[in-house]
Amino acid sequence: MLRLEGHLATHRKRAYGQSNPLGDFVQALPGLAVHPIDPRIVEDITLLQHEVRRVHFQSPEPFRGKLAFYPSGIPGYRGFRFDQSYYRAMVVSPFLSDRLLQRVTERGEGHILVSRLDSIATLKPETQQRFDRLYVLDDTRSGLEEEEEDQVEKVGEEVAGAKSEPSGLHAKLFVLEEGWDATWLVGSANATNTAFRRKNVEFLVGLQGRKSRVGIDKILGREGDDNALLALLRIYTPRDGHVEIDREQQMAELLADHVRDWLIALRMRLEVVRRDADQFDLLLHHDRKSEAAPEGEWTVRCWPVSLRPEHNVMLEAASLSAPLIFTNLSLLALTSFVAFEIVARVGDAERTLRFVLNLPVSGIPENDRDAHLFRAIISNQARFLRYLRLILSGEEGGPQPWMDWIREGKGHTGRTAPDDMRIPLLEALLRALSRSPDKIDRIAKLVEGLQRTPEGRAILPEGFEPFWKAVIQARSELQ
Repeated sequence: MLRLEGHLATHRKRAYGQSNPLGDFVQALPGLAVHPIDPRIVEDITLLQHEVRRVHFQSPEPFRGKLAFYPSGIPGYRGFRFDQSYYRAMVVSPFLSDRLLQRVTERGEGHILVSRLDSIATLKPETQQRFDRLYVLDDTRSGLEEEEEDQVEKVGEEVAGAKSEPSGLHAKLFVLEEGWDATWLVGSANATNTAFRRKNVEFLVGLQGRKSRVGIDKILGREGDDNALLALLRIYTPRDGHVEIDREQQMAELLADHVRDWLIALRMRLEVVRRDADQFDLLLHHDRKSEAAPEGEWTVRCWPVSLRPEHNVMLEAASLSAPLIFTNLSLLALTSFVAFEIVARVGDAERTLRFVLNLPVSGIPENDRDAHLFRAIISNQARFLRYLRLILSGEEGGPQPWMDWIREGKGHTGRTAPDDMRIPLLEALLRALSRSPDKIDRIAKLVEGLQRTPEGRAILPEGFEPFWKAVIQARSELQ
């Protein structure tokens, strides 16, 4: 992980030249959103992009000199071009393309490539020959680490559905050497033509340092050093390329990707239709004439993420003229997030792809829904105060008396006595008002929701409303 530090030059009105690309990238982010963004978030992003331009970021040790930002996929930027002078390069990337690698290695010699076995195996022989050494992760080393982990006593409980830690190669790094110096490019871009030459939104940071400290050989380390990167790698040999590649599996993965892209291109939207006071239907529409569905054997199932996958509905290309309907949903189950599961088959191979889309939605009764949410989550005064504790925690010199009282324990009924919490809670709210007014805004949204119903008003502790009105009045005067 790369962390950059710098100081905001509050006295400075003009931007630092090196920070302008970062500011432009941040400024472009709202335009990449699929749905309209809350105006307050847009204001925050506008302030952020103005401020980062006036930060003079420092290169972390052991790098030196100026750093550089290279966004791509936004107006005015085409990404890093690999047109600077260098004589040796190292590429670390899980995904590769011949065209990009040939561009990187069109000059110099002694180049190094670190990637996945299947990615290197698909490269053209002439592309592979441009590199002095090809490396892949050493599976035997990974196996030893797994055995060592198995010997460690397990602590805690296994969580159903929890994902395991990522494995395999995920890092992306380009190192270019020239003379005594080395340039690092680290960020999101894979070594593919799509990442550098097309419209992928990517971001790279350029760092410079002495080759003796950050060069290719220094990164790889020495043979026999268990702490070196080389200890995790093994040389890719031509016979690795003869490892049988499951073409049917590759075709199934490609088909699943095509189906996913086709679904996204449908520009789907959701509509909420009320059935009765507490039940709703959620309709899935598409707003444009359907493009030709990908050919092949595939199925698509989808469901609102608020429901279990067992409640899925089959999406078929032949029936897209009518909306898909999820029936009898409660108010709390209404959501704009829809999960999709694609199963693509080619011969005996099968590829399953799951993803979630945040779709435009209309017809959600927001006021009623907020009230239901508040009642479901904040069901009594003790929970209300625990929520305040969560929001107000982290302030220096926090109000320990009322926080200690909130902790669950024997004998608590969910009711409060005003003398137990009024003064310390007021101090906590005033402290947040001066240091973190956004916390007051979050609490205000909750209080407003509770005040809409008699049940919600009963949850507010006795004596809370008078001093809360004073806090809100002070907050309005600060805005």
